[in-house]
Amino acid sequence: MKNKINLILTLGLLIITTLFSSCLKEGLPNYPLFGDNKITNVYVEYRYNSSQQHGGQPVVAYQKLIVSQVIDSASSTIKVTLAVPAANGTLTSAERAKISLNNLVMYFDISTAATITAAGGTPKPGDAGDLSKSLSYVVTAANGKKRTWTVNVAPLPVINKYEGTYTSNGYFYHPSSPREITNLVKSVLTSGPNSVIVDLGDLGSSGYQAEFTIDQATNKVTITTAPGASGGPYTMFTSGLPATNPGYTPQWAGSSSCNNTYDPVTKTFFVRYGYLGGTGWRVTEEAIKMN
Repeated sequence: MKNKINLILTLGLLIITTLFSSCLKEGLPNYPLFGDNKITNVYVEYRYNSSQQHGGQPVVAYQKLIVSQVIDSASSTIKVTLAVPAANGTLTSAERAKISLNNLVMYFDISTAATITAAGGTPKPGDAGDLSKSLSYVVTAANGKKRTWTVNVAPLPVINKYEGTYTSNGYFYHPSSPREITNLVKSVLTSGPNSVIVDLGDLGSSGYQAEFTIDQATNKVTITTAPGASGGPYTMFTSGLPATNPGYTPQWAGSSSCNNTYDPVTKTFFVRYGYLGGTGWRVTEEAIKMN
């Protein structure tokens, strides 16, 4: 009798479940599967073992590169240009110098509900690999429609031997706000084969930046206003401080060495330059030494 009751209850539950399931399905609209198979954004990063430790092992750090991209949907091609951020945190100048196209990670934003796979020997999205050759990725829409994208990455900017982290000491001459420059840390960045971008005195955060171009034969430094920098044009004072408007006299011991040259032995820039403001010359004298 007990077994008969259990059988009846089980059959009843099955009937109720079937009816309830049928009611849920009834009247629901049928939506078409997504058909888009696009790549909408490209991301590139560098992964490395940082100086931090966890459980006796180095912590893997991630540095995103600056990506400029041109996406041509008509031809399913993407052109990518990269820039490497300045040294920061655990990304030291030495670690930054290791970044190249053959050790980078690429990943993407793609269409809703689509999937992406690498083709033809291309590194998988999210895996480190060689981005110096033409890359091929297949994006498959939710409805199964496939599209092959070709991604080409331009060569990285050359990092020259002058780039790195420096410490500056000197003096900033100003008609109303003169001041010492003491142990000021600066990031010096490549702008050409033998030129770099450097903050003017302690005004880098205000957009004042100079371009130093080093003559390889004489180690003389030519100083100009960096593209888009504030306060230009900049003027070099190689033989001494300006004598008028207003006149300045040396205010620190290293003044006489600031003759706009570079010492390759100590890796130090000795510079004197400035710009003309509304009340007279603003001039920086600095010995900028690589750390």
